[in-house]
Amino acid sequence: MSHSRTLLAATAIVLALACPFPSLADPIPWKAKVLWTRTDRAYVVLEDSSSVAPGTRLTFEDRGTVVATGEVSAAHDGQLIVVVLTSGSLGKVKSLASVRILAEPPTIQKPAVLRLGYPAPGRPSLLFACERVTPRPPREGTLYRVDALSDRSYRFVRNANAVSDAPWPDTILVRLFDVAADEEIALERGDLDVAVFWPGEPSPHIRAYTSWKGNPAGSLAGGLLVAQHGSEIGDVALTSSSPAGRVLHAMNEELFRGDLSPCDIASRPGLPDSVSAADRYTLARFEVNHAIPGWQALERFLNQSLPAKRDSLPSVRLLRVHPLATAGTEAEGTVMAQEPAPGLCVFAIRCPVLSDPRLRPYLDALGADALMRLLTCSPVSGGP
Repeated sequence: MSHSRTLLAATAIVLALACPFPSLADPIPWKAKVLWTRTDRAYVVLEDSSSVAPGTRLTFEDRGTVVATGEVSAAHDGQLIVVVLTSGSLGKVKSLASVRILAEPPTIQKPAVLRLGYPAPGRPSLLFACERVTPRPPREGTLYRVDALSDRSYRFVRNANAVSDAPWPDTILVRLFDVAADEEIALERGDLDVAVFWPGEPSPHIRAYTSWKGNPAGSLAGGLLVAQHGSEIGDVALTSSSPAGRVLHAMNEELFRGDLSPCDIASRPGLPDSVSAADRYTLARFEVNHAIPGWQALERFLNQSLPAKRDSLPSVRLLRVHPLATAGTEAEGTVMAQEPAPGLCVFAIRCPVLSDPRLRPYLDALGADALMRLLTCSPVSGGP
């Protein structure tokens, strides 16, 4: 059996043991057309680029009569949709282009057991470092009891009669991985249902394998990456159309594989709609807070295209801020602050949460941030 079939089979077993957690959304008409069909398949193209979750239920109507139903099995680029027909047929429809399509979100299932993978303490990240990584159950002991199976394995067992609005499972199994590649292998083999990675860690292979498109992603104690600058350079010089803004975008794409979420700098009140001619060509020299573990690599990347005589250029200082952190729980390199953050928000630090696509409706209902809150990242000794 291939890795793909193994993972899908494992997910199916988990969901088969689950009880339904139904969606309340009503069917909505789709702006879509049926391109081609065969006995048990239909290929549909959307007129817009809306994302479609596997398991989305479709109803096909021909001249007001329901002729078939099906479920989305795959989506390519958010537009070409593969549908497995579960009843009826489109074989006798004279004009596939005239078929009306109604869509319902997938029925959300609450698994009995959820197997989670997280980075272990000491696993490097360019943006933060954790001396200790401590899994903690939802609602801090009121919903689950914790069994430490080893220093890398934990089990949360739901307390009898515990009630929660969120669809938490009966049992949560947590494993910590020292190496990201080992976590990827466990996910691909079906040993994990969900794998959480530091920003930029997942390989192109596992991203393609899980159809990773940037959702869901959760926030840890990494918070925000903000920029501080002097009067010689303004916020507008960090917009996406400026040289400094383009360099920051390239850093996200090349060092973090696009996992950081850009703040909407251009929409900040008081900024002009477009970059002036003077700001359009403003170069900036970046200085990264030395409390950030990968500051040297970040500075080297950000300043690689600057001229040799760069000391005279206006400087921009990057630091990591977590406005909502509490004393003693922030990760190393975090600057404590209250809103507003002391600088211009450049990126929100987000951690990829990868799984089989069929499990994503459940993860969306649970919330990626809720999964991240199951992990406490304690700072390296001596860190700020």
